[in-house]
Amino acid sequence: MMEVAALAVVLGVVCAIVLTVLLYVYVIPESKNGKLGKFLQFLHDFFRFRKLYIEAILRFLYVLTTMLCICTGFFMLFGRTFFAGLALMILGPVVVRLAYELVMLVIILVTNVIAINRKIGEEGGKTAEFVDENLK
Repeated sequence: MMEVAALAVVLGVVCAIVLTVLLYVYVIPESKNGKLGKFLQFLHDFFRFRKLYIEAILRFLYVLTTMLCICTGFFMLFGRTFFAGLALMILGPVVVRLAYELVMLVIILVTNVIAINRKIGEEGGKTAEFVDENLK
C-alpha cells in the first residue's frame, strides 16, 4: 500500500514540474495576453494576478462564519447553555465582522497601491514599470 502512495507522490511531482514548465513557456508570458483560449486566458490572468480572488473567498468565509455563529447560538438557546448561545448570537457576528474588516483593510491597501503604481507607470518612469512587474 505504501508503494502506491509513493508512486502517486513521484508521479504528482513529475507532472507538476512538467506542467509548470509548460505554463511558464506557453501561457504565463505577457506576450501571450489576449491570444489564448478562454481557459488558457483564465490561467494566464490567474497566474499573473490580474484579479485578487481573496476578496470573494473572504466574503464567502465571512458570511459562512456569521451564519455559523447565529445558527449555533440559536440551537444553544434550547439547551443548558442559553446565555452562551445568546452571547454567541450577539457577539459572534460582531467579532467576525471586525476581523473581516481588518483583513479587508489590508487587501484594499494592496489594491490601491497596485492601482497607484500602474498609474505612475503609465505616466512614465522605468522604476514604476520595474516595481509593477514585480507585483504581478
